[in-house]
Amino acid sequence: MVLEDEEDNHHQQPNEIEASQSVPTLLTELIVEILSRLPVDSLLRSTETYGEVLQPIYDEGNDYGDLSLGSFRERLCVLSNYHGVRADLWIMKEYGVEDSWTKLVSIPYLTDLRADRFSVPLCISNDGKVLLEIGRKLIVYDSKNNSFSQIQKFGKCVQVSTFVESLVSPMPTTGIR
Repeated sequence: MVLEDEEDNHHQQPNEIEASQSVPTLLTELIVEILSRLPVDSLLRSTETYGEVLQPIYDEGNDYGDLSLGSFRERLCVLSNYHGVRADLWIMKEYGVEDSWTKLVSIPYLTDLRADRFSVPLCISNDGKVLLEIGRKLIVYDSKNNSFSQIQKFGKCVQVSTFVESLVSPMPTTGIR
């Protein structure tokens, strides 16, 4: 929406439709699901050129079937879920360079968490602790001693969101879980 001055008459005139207002959440989720199964395409706004962002080479057991695209530490990331085994977090250190994909951490699944998949980690501390949202819980995974602990003081987690300074967020808006 853009505000325009016309002599003494101030009014709002829509020049653009905001995506959050024009596309129902369900349709957005469907689009994100479909796009997550396709190659990652990119648009470089400064030069208006398109390209394909090549993905990391995943281990056997994940044939591009369960991937979560996101942003982590201001970099493009992919979480590769190997159901019931582990999830690998990959970060692209240099945008557009296939060889710059680095596996940052592998997070094992534990049966007592009753989780079938992880979301992109919310943060990773300098000492290797990973903050995860699993269901309605906030969990800390300590990669040094391979242990999990639940954050107890917050009760049940209703919704966790990450902030991405961008015109287009790689994270879907799914509402309250």
